[in-house]
Amino acid sequence: METISGFVEHIIYRHEENGYTVFLFSAAAQEEITCVGSFPLLGEGECLELTGDYTVHATYGPQFRVRECRIKAPEDVLSIERYLGSGAIKGVG
Repeated sequence: METISGFVEHIIYRHEENGYTVFLFSAAAQEEITCVGSFPLLGEGECLELTGDYTVHATYGPQFRVRECRIKAPEDVLSIERYLGSGAIKGVG
């Protein structure tokens, strides 16, 4: 299993009943990564530490299948700005 850190760039798909989510993740050392897994409420701009495995989906290509997720506090000014601009906090954008 591998661990990556970064932030949620864009949520592509979310199944409201079971929380299955597909999203683009910006990791510090890599380009955007397509991540899949079941999550509680997850918003764009959130800083995360993800643990899982890289897989290749027959139709959608390379993905990171998330097994564990830990929400992290924004660590720098850019991360704080991105988080506040994401709409995660009502009235701030």
